[in-house]
Amino acid sequence: MNDSQLACLGALGLALAIPSEAAAQDCKPNFSGKDRLTKAQTDVWSQYVSSTGLTSQLVLEKANVNLNFAIARIGDVTIVQLTLTKEEEPNKVARAVLESQYQASKGNQIVLGFKEGGTPLTFVASEATSTTEVKGALFPKITATVILTAQIKNDELSVLRDSIGTRQFDVIRVGLSSQTIDKEMKGNGKKLSEKFACFFSFAEQRGFMKPTVVSTAAKGRNAVASTGATGRYTRRDKPTDYVDLNADGTLALLQDGKTYVGSFTATGDTVSMLIDRVRNAFELSGNVIVDPNGHLWERPPQVQREPEAVPAVITTSTQAAKVQSSSTGTKITIDQVIHMAAAKLADDIIIATFAKSSSRFELAPADLIRLKTAGVSDAVIRAMTK
Repeated sequence: MNDSQLACLGALGLALAIPSEAAAQDCKPNFSGKDRLTKAQTDVWSQYVSSTGLTSQLVLEKANVNLNFAIARIGDVTIVQLTLTKEEEPNKVARAVLESQYQASKGNQIVLGFKEGGTPLTFVASEATSTTEVKGALFPKITATVILTAQIKNDELSVLRDSIGTRQFDVIRVGLSSQTIDKEMKGNGKKLSEKFACFFSFAEQRGFMKPTVVSTAAKGRNAVASTGATGRYTRRDKPTDYVDLNADGTLALLQDGKTYVGSFTATGDTVSMLIDRVRNAFELSGNVIVDPNGHLWERPPQVQREPEAVPAVITTSTQAAKVQSSSTGTKITIDQVIHMAAAKLADDIIIATFAKSSSRFELAPADLIRLKTAGVSDAVIRAMTK
């Protein structure tokens, strides 16, 4: 990281003092613009993870410190940055205490723990600053400020994304040269997880991080879970909405008459979907997905049929004729019927097509609902049940 980028980072710590909640809701960065000095494009996602707030200040809860965490892209560099501030009433003793307690240096660590447990994330500071000064004209305060910055290489971003997955942060530990500070994030942990997800989506869109697809390695890790999650899930209270989870890790969502495409990964009882640069985690239970709003998306039960055995040796012409007749024609699937109906083919043509084949449909109630909501006529559905 060069000197001009370091200068930009120094200003960054001040620019992140007040994160925008509005930006968090639509996944936009809290700050986006060009640095006046370096002309480098800067995009920053920041979140308070521990703060005294106005109420705490009024009751003089001096034991608290303000902690703000940010992940940012500055030019072609990705960094995470922790800004710590601590205020005391102005006097010589307080200043001496602050100067001794809040000292930072390169190699100090920022550790983020997960609500679900597991190995925490650790960032080692490549740059560190610590200052103590008097701020405020009307009500002056002695303020100690510590800024720890760690750089993340492009090829490390995918590993970081996979390490976080759909988990939620809940604890932060700041290891300074002078002391170690542990803070619970409470509700801010979820918000910080969302900021990371927004940044990863941004990184995929800009092309400096590999997109979320089911790679060969990912397929190896999640083969059972991903295969078990594939299929079409229809929203129970609104059958016209559905999402297709495909075996290659892609997805297609039809909702409110609009189509969206994206990708997904499945691990255990969680499905993580990336749609329109926003990632969300969904609970998976058997053939049902529960979205964050509590809506149920159901998949028809998967029925595995054994292929019909074909005799290895045909001893008579009659047997040969039977085998040939049983294999005549291509079997028509439910999806093909839906596609023919969507192409506006006449009912008699659709019925004749599967009548000439050896297709036999065993329609469950969920299949009937799917056919009806897809626009297949009653005449065709009735013919399929015969």
